[in-house]
Amino acid sequence: MNKSVPNQSGTVLIVVMVLIAILSSTVAYTTKNALQGGQQIRNERDYLLAYQAAHAALWDAERDLALNPTQALPSAACVRGPGFRSTPADLHNPNVSPQFTNNCKGGQCLSANADWSSAGTSNPGAPWWPVSKGGQWADERAASSLASQCDTFTGSVPLGTFTGTPALKGVTRQPDYLIELMRPASTAPDASLGGNYTCQTPAVDCLVFKITARGFGPSRSSEVLLQSVVTLHTDAALTDSQRILQRQFREIPGMRTDL
Repeated sequence: MNKSVPNQSGTVLIVVMVLIAILSSTVAYTTKNALQGGQQIRNERDYLLAYQAAHAALWDAERDLALNPTQALPSAACVRGPGFRSTPADLHNPNVSPQFTNNCKGGQCLSANADWSSAGTSNPGAPWWPVSKGGQWADERAASSLASQCDTFTGSVPLGTFTGTPALKGVTRQPDYLIELMRPASTAPDASLGGNYTCQTPAVDCLVFKITARGFGPSRSSEVLLQSVVTLHTDAALTDSQRILQRQFREIPGMRTDL
């Protein structure tokens, strides 16, 4: 009887070691899943914050586009004065001032029919493309920093520059936007959207603009790009809240503007 004790002890030891291995594997698996779940939740939170920031900039740009000439809004750093949109007629000939330029003066750009593969800093693509493709996104700057250069700054517009919209909290940098005038005389399809964007109602005198807004979450890696195509009734009074006739909206997934 006593001779079997060592054998039993060895068997018990093996069973205990197997149980410990199983428990260790279970704990490791559970911990890994918990960490991955936490990371997924953080990524989702960062994306939602960046999306909301981009959406705020998109609406801010639309509000900017519908501003009356020389209309100064509370807390706004700049005013859209003469040289931008003095009257509805100015929109018909944007090269008179010029108001919409290739370098996006005051955030107002001319739409470009560009080839992605050949675009670069020396051969700029569409203004909203990444900086490496000649895009006109500006480095980080606050709306208040543009107060002394409202008529001269180029590139994207920080949130609230012309509207006085308060800065967002919890983001690594404030969202910004670009407004492109789709060339009204051009029949060539827009390379970035793949279609001819003209006024949907021929009887209404209007122009089409493309607004692109980018937002960031708690880190620079969480970036969301949103875009809308807006039809603006140019014959309507500048005080008419119904000047914006139609909107088309999309998200541009996976694009980083700083690359």
